[in-house]
Amino acid sequence: MRLQKYLAQAGVASRRKAEELIAAGEIKINGRVHQEMGYIVKPNDRVTYQGKVVEPIKRSEHEYWAFFKPGGIVSTVSDPEGRKTIMAFYKGDQRVYPVGRLDYDSEGLMILTTDGDYAHQMMHPKFEKKKVYLALLSRDLTDRETSQLRRGVMIDDYKTRPIGLTKLVEGLYQVELKEGRNRQIRKMMETIDVEVERLRRIRFGKVQLGNLKPGQMRPLTKDELR
Repeated sequence: MRLQKYLAQAGVASRRKAEELIAAGEIKINGRVHQEMGYIVKPNDRVTYQGKVVEPIKRSEHEYWAFFKPGGIVSTVSDPEGRKTIMAFYKGDQRVYPVGRLDYDSEGLMILTTDGDYAHQMMHPKFEKKKVYLALLSRDLTDRETSQLRRGVMIDDYKTRPIGLTKLVEGLYQVELKEGRNRQIRKMMETIDVEVERLRRIRFGKVQLGNLKPGQMRPLTKDELR
């Protein structure tokens, strides 16, 4: 098992953060600082971080939660501005990773997990996890605007990938993405002078928001974890 994956499965950090720790010389193997990303951890190796031995946690021992993030909550574990974060709702004592961050004003489904490797698989673009949202817009879209958004538009010098876009009722649309850039839906709508008045994520991969209420969480099912 590669060192960064080993650290993620041990709950030290997400795989991307684990790579940063390795590069910074924070990880030791058998008493020596090790900065090789591709290192394969051997059965007899003693891996330490901040002076403590780290070992992979069995998947059955990890925590996986579906969480309904309310609007007006920061979707990280801490905030330099002192605003309320998702950690106000997590009652456990483990290091958790927020999967599928939402901007401050948006609400809906996030996943909280102690499994850094699972977090990586859910977030990395190459796995193309579908994300589904309900977007309440300031007005209905024209047929031309709908077609334009479906094909992709330029935001931040980048053309978005094709999306699913379906009108449900007046002003309310279902949006399906396979990428998740910062404030992507809001920025896409800005290109046609439409304001997103409310945005809620209802699905992430196999995981659905279901009947959760704002601030509630539930364990993921076995089927959702497959």
